[in-house]
Amino acid sequence: MKDTRTFLFILHVALFGLILSSCKKSDTDGIPAIMEVKSMTVSTNYLVEGSASSRIYDAWVYVEEDNLGAYELPNKIPVLKEGNLVVTMFPGIVRSGVTSERAIYPFYDGFESRINLVKDEVSQINPVVKYRPNVVFPWKEDFEDISISFDSVAGSNVNILRVKDPAIVFERSACGGIFVTPEKPKYTGRNQDLLTLPKFGNDVYLELDIRSNIPFDILLKAYYTSGSPTTATALTIKPTNSNGEEVWKKLYVFMTPYVSAAETASFFQVYFTCYLPNGASEGHVYLDNLKIVHQ
Repeated sequence: MKDTRTFLFILHVALFGLILSSCKKSDTDGIPAIMEVKSMTVSTNYLVEGSASSRIYDAWVYVEEDNLGAYELPNKIPVLKEGNLVVTMFPGIVRSGVTSERAIYPFYDGFESRINLVKDEVSQINPVVKYRPNVVFPWKEDFEDISISFDSVAGSNVNILRVKDPAIVFERSACGGIFVTPEKPKYTGRNQDLLTLPKFGNDVYLELDIRSNIPFDILLKAYYTSGSPTTATALTIKPTNSNGEEVWKKLYVFMTPYVSAAETASFFQVYFTCYLPNGASEGHVYLDNLKIVHQ
């Protein structure tokens, strides 16, 4: 993360210097207006789109016709223009938790607003974005209902459970919990229904919130009209620790390459698995707000 922030800072200094050297004096005389953006958040129609849980790392910024680049949030963004200007920001994510894999999230709309920018003054901006109107959610699970859309599979020693402990739950009233022990060391489960997903490079993501003290694997199984199913590991998630403390983490798992690689598949299922590491006395994984997203 430190290396990424350093790179982005150098990039923005260079870009700002380039704009400064080529800017007309009639704009701001070289003195920038500042847009301060502490975060970007998401608003959803909960019944249709599920939770508004998000983790937007970057803002990809445009002022009128000028592309100012991507800024890691929070940040103060210099603008060598002033006046009542159209500001557009697109939300950027980290794909599959890999900080070097940064991209505009294709399923969130951009934020756009007219903002009065004044040189040598700071304008506070609090962008809120929504899912695009044509986004599809073929599977969602937030563990709020008694019925859970997970199936354990042969060889799994435990099932996923609803957890209602307020000290654990991420939001609302419940989350999912997987608990493994030396006597029951393995969990393998999957979403219940077969999924039809777009291939040929069309974007597909799995969103989820996770908190765990053991590694957790996400796999994609493809089913064909003829021939045996194939399985690919989409991501292995490490224990979610921050400064020695177990925390919830939002992930956008980039499923596109695994879906598109199975170009003749008819259906898909998402599989989840974890094992108790050697020497550990217990392991747990908490999950919430899982959703497959595509257009």
